[in-house]
Amino acid sequence: MAVVVTSSQNEFVLHPAGGPFPAVLAKVRLHEGMQTQYGVKNRLQLCFQTTEKARDYIEGVEDDRPMQVSMFVNLTLNEKSRLRDLLAQALPKERLDQVLRQAKVGVDVEALLLGTQWLLQVEHTEVEGRTYANITVAMRAPANQHTPIWVDDGLQF
Repeated sequence: MAVVVTSSQNEFVLHPAGGPFPAVLAKVRLHEGMQTQYGVKNRLQLCFQTTEKARDYIEGVEDDRPMQVSMFVNLTLNEKSRLRDLLAQALPKERLDQVLRQAKVGVDVEALLLGTQWLLQVEHTEVEGRTYANITVAMRAPANQHTPIWVDDGLQF
């Protein structure tokens, strides 16, 4: 069976700018060998779901599906990395110290961050005629925030 791929530009509905938007980290994806302005890097895509409803922005959506916005971070835990900053916000200091000690062996970032609660600031940036929604600030949410993860079949947990 042939697998046919066409070249087309998908149009995505941008997450609205502004904030802070309550959000949950819903998915972590590894992207190996990505070309960056500093060379080839392994990066993580952190996919957040916010409390903004897709039905308010996308024609034909009638359920409670949340809007999504992603952040890319380098796969490093050095002192100035964005990933380390996120872990520092999400984990108690003692747990973060333990994670950093075992970093040479390997750290399961997905297990540490999946389901964590955040407040996000989003801005729109135009590059070469395309507009992107970028997370400019991600901060730990208040303890009473409990935004569930929306799963593709509509179930939440």
